[in-house]
Parts: sequence; structure tokens; C-alpha cells
Amino acid sequence: MKKQMAILGVLVLVGMALAATSNSPHGRQDTPPWIEKACWQYDDSLGRWIPIRVGDSSARARCWMQQVDYVDSCNKKEWEIYLRAEASVAQWIILGINGDGFHWGIRKPGYYASDCIWLWFRSNYDVEISFDDFDNLVTLYPDSCIDDTIEVWYALSEDSTAPPAMNSELWKTPAELSEWTRLIRDSYDLHWRGWRTKIWQKIYVSPCNSACEYVDEDWATITLTLQRIKPWIDPETGLFSRRPNFPFQ
Repeated sequence: MKKQMAILGVLVLVGMALAATSNSPHGRQDTPPWIEKACWQYDDSLGRWIPIRVGDSSARARCWMQQVDYVDSCNKKEWEIYLRAEASVAQWIILGINGDGFHWGIRKPGYYASDCIWLWFRSNYDVEISFDDFDNLVTLYPDSCIDDTIEVWYALSEDSTAPPAMNSELWKTPAELSEWTRLIRDSYDLHWRGWRTKIWQKIYVSPCNSACEYVDEDWATITLTLQRIKPWIDPETGLFSRRPNFPFQ
């Protein structure tokens, strides 16, 4: 009889521990299933809520709940019901560029500069900007050209009125620019005004450059790298790859 009572006491204690774990706001949270719920986005231009399709990996936002099947009845005076609210915000970027590059038509030798490109972006965390594969312009017809290269330089500046001075330190050779990297830190301005620069190109056409076409054969690349990709975001597509790993505390 005592043995049966002891076993019964152990079972009661185990049952109470399991109940405490499942009902506590700080207990184990992986057992109950997570269910994605419908949500809506407000559209200012339309003045109404727009439904977001459940399960859409391209949705701007999604919402889940952890299912709790709890029903009870009692006469006690006060009950406490715990609700959690949390959000994981991904890093985003809004970017723009106004042109694809520099396309020159040159009648006479000399130094020339142009500001064909405006580059700007906004983000909600640090962004690294880097430049790769910039080069001088090389002729498409090396067998029929005296000087087969047109030298170029690049400068980054917010001044949209005139190029930097001829000998300004802002001018970088293609090799120098291709090694240049800058980290744009998170700030209020980065969120709202954004980071922007005008990309200037300076070229020198010498009297020995024959009448033909010159190109940067490999094309140049500007890379913007977000510095805080959430584990639930696919870094290749920027879409949801899974549910965020709730809870956070």
C-alpha cells in the first residue's frame, strides 16, 4: 500500500511539473505547434488594409502564434493569462542609381570629366560598399592603334556643380578604387535621408589614341553588402526561408 502511494505521489509530482512547464510564460516553448496567422498591411495610397497571403515567402511581414489548448474552470478570484509579443526585424535596403555608366564621344584630345552617375541607398543597419574590376579603357582594335589605352580616374562626391579639382585627392585610379571599401554605419540619416554620392569619371584622351573604340572590357562592379542578415532570411533571394526562432527570451 505504501509502495502504491509512493508511486502515485511521484506521478502527481511529474504531472504538476509538466503542467507548470507548459503553462509558464518562461517554460519550454517548442512542444506546442506554431501556426501562421493571417495578417494585413495598411496601404496609405489606397487608405485601406491589404491582406497578406499566409505562407507567402515574399510577404513583407508574417505573423505566427504558438497554439495553446487550455480550458479550465474554477471559483478563485483572480486569474493571470500571459501573452507574449515579439518581432524580429530583418535588415532592408532601398537603393537607386540613375545610369548604367559613362559613354563618351570625343572629337579632340584632352582631359574630360562627367558626373553621369548618382548612387544612393537607405537601410536600417550597417552597409558595406565596395568597388571591383574598374579599369582603364582599352581599344577593341589593338592591331590598328598607336596608343591602345585611355586612362581614367574616378571620384566620389556629393558636389553636383563641378568636378573635383584636377589634382584633388578624391580622384582615384581604377586600381585604387577597386581596392576601396567603406562601411556606412547605422544612423538616423541612413534610415531616412540615406547615403548618396555622385560618381565622377575623368578621362585623358592623348594625341596617340587612334580613331577607334575603347572599353572597360570586364565591366566594373559596385557591391552593397548588408551586415545583419537574419537567419530566417535567405541571403540569396531576401525572402523568408523559415519562421524566426521564437521566443527571443
